[in-house]
Amino acid sequence: EDYWIDEIIGFAQANPNLTFKETLSLIYNPDTWDRSDQTPIAFHLLLKYVYKFFGYNPDYGRILTLFLGTAVIPFALLITRELNIKNSSLLLCFLLCTNSYLIDYSQEVRPYILLFFISFLNIWLFLKILNNLSNTQKFYIWSTILVLVNILGFLTHPFFLIIVSSE
Repeated sequence: EDYWIDEIIGFAQANPNLTFKETLSLIYNPDTWDRSDQTPIAFHLLLKYVYKFFGYNPDYGRILTLFLGTAVIPFALLITRELNIKNSSLLLCFLLCTNSYLIDYSQEVRPYILLFFISFLNIWLFLKILNNLSNTQKFYIWSTILVLVNILGFLTHPFFLIIVSSE
């Protein structure tokens, strides 16, 4: 499928030939772009550097989202390991692999799959911290990483607040 209008806007905003200041002005200037696209900056910056490294081609954006969607599955296995529910890890992976949300958003160049990936990473880190409360050194290391992931999550999408609030 071709890009949707919001993907076209994101593709133009992530142009690697633009300076960082020009990218920010395109993202946060409502007179330039559609006012309905209120995507936070993290996804566009990630795309900008993917395009800068691999080339400014729309297919590379789709490869990025496909990679992020696929990378969720190993984190699901890590989460089941932290929860000590090894018997249902295969079921969870099956449910993730057949999840229409994950399949659809792994094909679109939108920030939702990055939010999904960061949410799973956040949940895994949170469980890792809970399981290492007695080890002070590991607790501080994992907590610092969790704070950094939380910042990245908030820069990805405001709905990340739901994940943090539930924890």
